[in-house]
Amino acid sequence: MPSPQVSPTIRFLQSAKDKQAKTGIWVRSRACKILALLDTGSDVTIAGRDVANRCGWKLKGRDVNPIRVANADELVVDGIATVVLNVNGASTEIDVFVTRDLSGLILGIDWMTRQGLFTLDILNNRVRFGTGKWLQLLKVGASQMVRRCYVDHGTVLRPTGQLQAEMRISRKGVNEPSFELLTG
Repeated sequence: MPSPQVSPTIRFLQSAKDKQAKTGIWVRSRACKILALLDTGSDVTIAGRDVANRCGWKLKGRDVNPIRVANADELVVDGIATVVLNVNGASTEIDVFVTRDLSGLILGIDWMTRQGLFTLDILNNRVRFGTGKWLQLLKVGASQMVRRCYVDHGTVLRPTGQLQAEMRISRKGVNEPSFELLTG
């Protein structure tokens, strides 16, 4: 009895760590050009305060409930900006939740559904909204935002662990108090 034939083609799965998916597109708001993340897992469009300030967005509605993210953490919403986002020649007015807890712009399902039918071509790293031209998907890098934290009482910050501590995070334009560094 002959043995079963084995296919000479062997495919290996590539780790997601080895290749970052391309999920970004260029968006315009007024004179600002923003590299935005397309996030089908986000119900709403969210921007960091850095984007809102750079583009001159006016915030309204400061009494907004926090947004819960995938890991169950909450983002505190500073307000909502109603803005016009331009992609591929099409303009869409949308409410964008603004927070200091992240940087950049995340285009959620609310924005995507207003674009009509969209086609995501993962193999060729491109996306098309409606019958418009194909847009090249781009890598959206990790956030470059760094904030300085101030702790005013004895707290040990271990390099390999995490802890909860009362602190104040410095914001642009806020005078920072001076603290003594205690070693012991």
